[in-house]
Amino acid sequence: MTTLEFTLEIAADIDSVFAFHCDVRNVRVVTPSFIPLRFTGAPERLIQGGRMTVGVFTLFRWTPWDVRVETLRAPELLVDVQDGRGPFASWRHEHRFRAANGLTVMTDRITYELPGGILGRSIDALFVRRLNTALFRYRHRRMLLHFRRP
Repeated sequence: MTTLEFTLEIAADIDSVFAFHCDVRNVRVVTPSFIPLRFTGAPERLIQGGRMTVGVFTLFRWTPWDVRVETLRAPELLVDVQDGRGPFASWRHEHRFRAANGLTVMTDRITYELPGGILGRSIDALFVRRLNTALFRYRHRRMLLHFRRP
């Protein structure tokens, strides 16, 4: 299993930041344009136990990724997990939020495992971990731009 953690201070109130994350349309706002996504059965807003399928383009083909909202506790915790098909053997993404000195501190904690045993672990070490790190750094930059104060 690989665990990555990224923390960001956002100049916005916790309710606004949490609401942003519960709006499925905002996934596109924080995802690089070169990563195409397709949503099937996605609600406009996330709900506890809600499910959707996200099509992700991997290895020259579309891969369905079944995602379930495992925990939604406003405004402090949102957890999504792979629940069925997907590019990972397992995936858990915790979004934690806390208010601090007029800011929101957001921590993304991603725990995942690739299929394929030792081959999957090697691919993770050589490529996937770096890709996920770059992706979450990009997402955090986009969050800062979205919530920047005029």
